[in-house]
Amino acid sequence: FVEWYNGHPDAVERDFHLKSTETAVIVGHGNVALDCARMLCATPEQLVGSTDVAAHAAAKLSESGVRQVVLLGRRGVLHAAFTIKELRELSKMAGSELKLVAPADAFNKTVMAAAKADRPRKRLIELMEKMPLVEETPPVPAGAGSDKDICVQFQRVPVGFVGGEDGRISAVTLQKTSLEGAPSAKQQASLIEGSEYNLPCQLALRAVGYRSSPLEGAPFDDKRGIIPSANGGRVEDPSGAPLYVTGWLKRGPSGVILTNVTDAEETAKALLSDKADGKLGGGGGGGGAAVREALSTQGKPVLGFDDWLKIDKVEVERGAAVGKVREKIVVKQEMIRTAGG
Repeated sequence: FVEWYNGHPDAVERDFHLKSTETAVIVGHGNVALDCARMLCATPEQLVGSTDVAAHAAAKLSESGVRQVVLLGRRGVLHAAFTIKELRELSKMAGSELKLVAPADAFNKTVMAAAKADRPRKRLIELMEKMPLVEETPPVPAGAGSDKDICVQFQRVPVGFVGGEDGRISAVTLQKTSLEGAPSAKQQASLIEGSEYNLPCQLALRAVGYRSSPLEGAPFDDKRGIIPSANGGRVEDPSGAPLYVTGWLKRGPSGVILTNVTDAEETAKALLSDKADGKLGGGGGGGGAAVREALSTQGKPVLGFDDWLKIDKVEVERGAAVGKVREKIVVKQEMIRTAGG
């Protein structure tokens, strides 16, 4: 779904049947889940201007019949993975009303006391405490003219999907959970036996994280899904070859874009420092030129930065013509032609 509305060429033809969807369920409580909810509830006016949502997606989203989006998380308010900036922006979104679905004591004294141990977490909990709180998912809002509901629902686990006669999903089977032990970041959730019920929906999206793949010959922590490293991304490779890692393969799937930028800078500094100290050896690597030469033997177009600048210029010009930041080119062959290939 994210690839589709961001204009990934391989996702353009996907169909999410938005016109016939009234309730959408998103499994997950991270920033990606919030972004999916934001797109599903966007008004036609919000899909132009300071946005670069792909034209094919903006058209379908503008015709969407979605009236309610429910985001499911297995634990409590203390364990939400989204950040305060993204939640605040979603809560201020015109045309939508953000509600929390949680037990009446979700913000009790022990929860608030536990939140104080981490300042960003404390601010996030304080923001959520000010939002409308209901104990069960409210009915789907009426049709056109009423605000859409975005329900961030805690202590619910999807345990099954129910199919409809048309071959599409008709409901998600949920089970309630109880939180074990004193409130803390490590607090776990247990399923409550006999608490299953069906939540009707016509679309379900899974936003529960990402797992990196191992690289042949490199060490890999299978449990955490990372290449273990230390000292700025330096990998202790049994072969002794210099190896560096960054991003989610280094830390796991967490953080926002700026987190990854900072992380990449740290790894780059480690690599450059080792090069200056002569730790990378004088081996026969050919650098970027060798990479380009290897790519040229594959008989496929290779676009460099100057080529990308041509694509960028055309996208920005097309966007300006329709009142958007840019209008993305979503067909690979058109990208190549635009770059002059």
